[in-house]
Amino acid sequence: PFAIISVYEDLFHNTSQKIRLFGMLASCFIFFYINPVDFPKIDIPFFGDLINVSPVYYIFFTFSIMVIMNGMNFIDGMNGILGFTLLSQITALILLSYVSSDYEFIDILFIISFSLAIFIFFNYPFGKVFAGDFGAYFYGFLIAMLVIIYFGKNDQLISWKAILLLFYPSMEVLFSFVRKWMSANGNPLDPDDLHLHTMIYKHLNKKKPQASNNSLVSLYLAPFIITPPITVIYLESLEEVLLCLLALMLIYVFYYQQFTRKIKS
Repeated sequence: PFAIISVYEDLFHNTSQKIRLFGMLASCFIFFYINPVDFPKIDIPFFGDLINVSPVYYIFFTFSIMVIMNGMNFIDGMNGILGFTLLSQITALILLSYVSSDYEFIDILFIISFSLAIFIFFNYPFGKVFAGDFGAYFYGFLIAMLVIIYFGKNDQLISWKAILLLFYPSMEVLFSFVRKWMSANGNPLDPDDLHLHTMIYKHLNKKKPQASNNSLVSLYLAPFIITPPITVIYLESLEEVLLCLLALMLIYVFYYQQFTRKIKS
């Protein structure tokens, strides 16, 4: 369903956000119905026990997948951000799979990496192609499902590493939702151009308007893009993972405040 709706949106640009959300919701439930998976166990006191029972985990993981899908769509507007973010996340999964000797999973990830590398070649730095709604939603759906499947198969891993692995697109959506909700007359579902990557782009254009600014944005976002393969391998305890997540959240908010201030000044 989300493929049909997003292709229609790419062609005609007139589908509502509610219709797209419905397509994502339906797709997640269909996938879980025809492909039963072992869901990861969530390491949250009390709430973890609540999430880890049916049908709550279907709702929780469906919501999580929809967050990633929308987050990938948010970041598709600038050259390289979507491609490099996905490549970093897939690299992290390859490293984890190598440690756990899951070579079948590695084969799947390499196949995805090959198609992604072709996309990046044409997308960065000159933006000859973009993923569009269908591409962004598809890759978001794919990476979210792969993370769920992998962490479900390897329940000895700290489940919060999955959140760390998918931090950047998740933070884009959740921060945007809160920001719009707290603004005057703000509808969290309405699109705008006030995401972190667009604020960075506006700042660069204000300093010196030039075509290459679009490609430079991904360099400013490097702390979030390169985090997955580094952190999922070297962080061993829940406390370390949580501290890293908190640090990334603070850096994200600091970035946003700084670039907003520079644009207004």
